[in-house]
Amino acid sequence: MRRKVFILILSAVLSLSFAACNKAEKPSPENGSVTNQKNDDSKSNEDKVKEDKKTDRKEIAKVDDDVLKFTSHYIEVFGKDGDACFDIKFIKDDFIPNDIKGKINVLKSDSSGEKKSSGENNENSKDMVYKHLIINFHDGALYRVSTMEDNANDIKTIKNVYLAKGDAFILDCTNQQYTVDIFSADDMGGRSTIWASDIDFEGNAKRKYSIYRWEVQRKPSDFISSLGNSFEEESEQMDAYIDIDGDGVKDNIRYVVRKDDPDNPNSSVMPSRFNKLTINDKEFDLNKYDLVGELQDLNNLLSINIMDLDAKDKYKEIVIERPGGHINYLSDVFRYDNGELSHIGSMEYVADSSFSLGNSNDELLMPMTGGYFGFDYTFDTIYMLKDGKIVEKEQETKKIYNYDKKIVVTLKKDINLYDEKTDEKASTVLKKGDIVEFIETDQKSWIKVKSEQTGKVGYILMTFDLESFNVKFKNQEDLNKKIQSIRDVFEDLPQWG
Repeated sequence: MRRKVFILILSAVLSLSFAACNKAEKPSPENGSVTNQKNDDSKSNEDKVKEDKKTDRKEIAKVDDDVLKFTSHYIEVFGKDGDACFDIKFIKDDFIPNDIKGKINVLKSDSSGEKKSSGENNENSKDMVYKHLIINFHDGALYRVSTMEDNANDIKTIKNVYLAKGDAFILDCTNQQYTVDIFSADDMGGRSTIWASDIDFEGNAKRKYSIYRWEVQRKPSDFISSLGNSFEEESEQMDAYIDIDGDGVKDNIRYVVRKDDPDNPNSSVMPSRFNKLTINDKEFDLNKYDLVGELQDLNNLLSINIMDLDAKDKYKEIVIERPGGHINYLSDVFRYDNGELSHIGSMEYVADSSFSLGNSNDELLMPMTGGYFGFDYTFDTIYMLKDGKIVEKEQETKKIYNYDKKIVVTLKKDINLYDEKTDEKASTVLKKGDIVEFIETDQKSWIKVKSEQTGKVGYILMTFDLESFNVKFKNQEDLNKKIQSIRDVFEDLPQWG
């Protein structure tokens, strides 16, 4: 719980810092336009647009040719799905060519700040130094590298830099924990965060690999504390003024919150009387709606948001977030129309993730947890609005992740790879030490994977016993006799709890 609170505080601080820094550092398009107009009114609009683009991108340095040659392999294999970056955690840098080592910037928290060398391997050092090689996958992304000294309030920014696709840097984690906040710096509005620190490698592993996905940034809350008084002790009224029914007039949505520690001015707030929601002075009793779960427990509310779930219609929806079963959250979705409030559906998603990891074609991708084959993963449940109702889209197969990262593992054993999931004969063998990405699964008999060494995509075929958690790989009887679980075959599988 403390870690979750810390992460929320840290994310808020960094978000505010980013907003202020971005405003200060980035040239003002408005100022540029005025200058162009005063100096040369004869320039065409097309010329001005080209000049603005040059101004916006002048902070992005060209990637060194040798560095790009080295990183292009990882981009070709793992960097074509629009993800944020590739992170290689290592102790020895023997996988980096010698002619590249002096060309990749190394970031440290000491007074030198930045060095132009990847440093020593520390092979004979008593305390091994863990490092991260971070390869950017998104052209023009902003990287903000920060470190924490003694407490959450002592945050020191080491570097702010816009990177071109294929550029890279190394974090030297000597006695430090870093936070790398990555912003897509474009209309996508994506954000990703790397928590970089000393890491214990599993077994004989030399490196660990992660592909970081973009998370959709939450917009600020539409609700503000009202200046008026509520009628409940130690509580305050929250109001939002926004058009939610598309009639061109702002509606007033209201609820009441109370502080969990009234004597502390910085105390967080908790829901109070939240089974009542007031819109334009009309009170709605939420208890009458047929919801999944119960809203009667006033301490169970997590948040209330105004969201536009379908940009093509005129409505904005009221989304009430609360605990669901196991570790999941539930969002109950309401629509206000013609002076009435209706419950149009519920969405379930995993608690430790943001509201949505991505929207595509007016579909909401809501992460859920899975555990088939004997390891933990998340997959996106897909929701959409259809005929004014929230419906779940059926999926025969599911793309699988480790929350905000893709699943990248190292083989401990040789494993057969099949071109198709119905093949009887393997097309090749993935060797011990190979790196593979888990892409998707039917949660029954196969996992689709991609090889880092060759870029080849294929299927690992297997059966799984839910009672014993034993896994059997197709046409590999000798291997099946030697293993007890899937973790005997793959290193770095996600494991929670």
